[in-house]
Amino acid sequence: QYTHEPHTLVSHQSIRLTLLLSMEPQILSGNRSENVEAQPSSITQLVGREGITPKEAGKILFGVGHNVAAEHLMQFAPNPLASGVTTSLHSQLPEGPSIKSKEELDLAEKSGSFPYRPSDLFLTLYSDVLRTVWSNEDPAVGLVSPSLLGSCGQVKASIVAPTRDILHYYVARMMDAKHEIMLSAGFWDQNSTNARVLRHGFILLSKKWEREYPGRKLVVKILWDRGFPRNGSLHSHSHIKQEKLEKYQIPSKEAPNIDFEVVNYHRPILGTLHIKYLIIDHEILLLSSNNVQDKPNMELSTHLEGPIVNSFYDTFLINWGIHFHSPLPLISIPATVKTGTSENQWTLTNSDIPSLLSYVDSTGAEQIEIAKDEETAYKNLQEIRPLFVHSSNAQRLVPMAVCNRHPHGAPGHRDSRNPQDEVWSSGFRNAKRSIFIQTPDFNAKPAMKGVIDACRRGVKVVLWVCYGYNYKKERLPYQGGTNVKVVNKLYRKLSEDKSGAEKNLTVCWHVAKGVDKPHEDYDHCHIKFMSVDDQVAIYGSGNMDVQSWFHSAEVNVMVDSPELIEEWMTAFRTNQDTQTVGMIDPSKATTISQQIIDLLGPHES
Repeated sequence: QYTHEPHTLVSHQSIRLTLLLSMEPQILSGNRSENVEAQPSSITQLVGREGITPKEAGKILFGVGHNVAAEHLMQFAPNPLASGVTTSLHSQLPEGPSIKSKEELDLAEKSGSFPYRPSDLFLTLYSDVLRTVWSNEDPAVGLVSPSLLGSCGQVKASIVAPTRDILHYYVARMMDAKHEIMLSAGFWDQNSTNARVLRHGFILLSKKWEREYPGRKLVVKILWDRGFPRNGSLHSHSHIKQEKLEKYQIPSKEAPNIDFEVVNYHRPILGTLHIKYLIIDHEILLLSSNNVQDKPNMELSTHLEGPIVNSFYDTFLINWGIHFHSPLPLISIPATVKTGTSENQWTLTNSDIPSLLSYVDSTGAEQIEIAKDEETAYKNLQEIRPLFVHSSNAQRLVPMAVCNRHPHGAPGHRDSRNPQDEVWSSGFRNAKRSIFIQTPDFNAKPAMKGVIDACRRGVKVVLWVCYGYNYKKERLPYQGGTNVKVVNKLYRKLSEDKSGAEKNLTVCWHVAKGVDKPHEDYDHCHIKFMSVDDQVAIYGSGNMDVQSWFHSAEVNVMVDSPELIEEWMTAFRTNQDTQTVGMIDPSKATTISQQIIDLLGPHES
């Protein structure tokens, strides 16, 4: 029975005792058994079983000091620091490639729930991620229970388009919801047209539920970050009062068949909730780069299914932290791999992204969403192909790992021991042939060092960045500087030893489709994506800038699939002219500085 009333909660000690008494000896010894899954191995399972808050569940599973639940958990994600394997995990991070023994790679494979043995590159990066989790005082430093770090999933489709198209796809998928929706929105601008897109979508969905599920309510949980302390609370987590939802374009009155609950989360001072994704019925995950606002950016969203959804479900609960006013109907029903389905069931078309949303409001008048906002619209939309349905080969079940970071509010550039930062750093260290990165801003010092070291080893690095994106903020002290400043510095550093290493770095300024040059004030790109040796991809919400590297709460997924990477690169090239128009060529006689001037015109770095 679910409950959230504080006086009905049992103590942490009694829950731990219950776990101890219910575990058989072979479970405590670390050996798997058929009934292991009956015991909580994640925050999701413990919240679903006991009806406690995610924060309380975290204290029980990962509390300070040794406890039975943590011991039990290690069988699901073995602790490489306590494995007895002779391993470099005990040493400091290497400057160059992480040389892993077969034993270490085998241990990494056993630490995840993979459909088959991943590539050695994936296992090498994953092994480094595991070290950051188990050597940390808080095993949930990666915003996910360790039992859900290594997983698998299917990428059905990708949307490479402005925010409007992604939110239309959200609405199209939401229409199939039968129980619950969980939205982590990042920043939510209630005055934006895109907030109205979701508002209209929720109203349409409520109308559908009135017809098809009379007497029932769809449960919708929304997480966002609107700063601190403007949320009206002195706590990091706070519920938005029901009477204030309409102010934020949440249609609590016009969508009576939906039970809305919204929490604002911000870790003061700099710990922003920068996480953006949607989960529908504990079954579909739409992992995205966009906030709910009207910035005219090119964005990325991917449609994932399978066990990886459980990991992001767990992350949502961890970020939510506090009690739920109403229970999540499917919290105890995890996503699984669908079997016995035909390929035709997964076929998507561009018709799955409606271009307009119409509905009848409470007065009976027909309302139609604003189709185009001249001040915020991405230019040349007719050139964009928004939806990319992946091939059947790319849609297969592949190894994945969740590589997140927790929020860190204190100023400074020290908080980098977390799965997100380590998987990026390990990718730089262990690339043998190539690295591709697209990010709005690139100015975190570890990332800059990673590029320089990789180029000096002979790795070909391609960097796609924006001109002018967030430049006012990036020019502030301790924010890392603008992309122009960083690019000049990278080429200068690589040229110092006269080895020709600068020729291994290719930088391209983002150029929108059908546009003749980069623009400082519009047509930016907000995609966050890294691939290593065309084998492993890492993407999600994290930028390679100071804020994302050291402060914000972020989510990313690492995917082991050359087929998907090839199709993502095709999508990026199709919907941008970045490579064809915005390239800096270090082999030219023209200096790098002059090439930047030629491309961007007079500018400030």
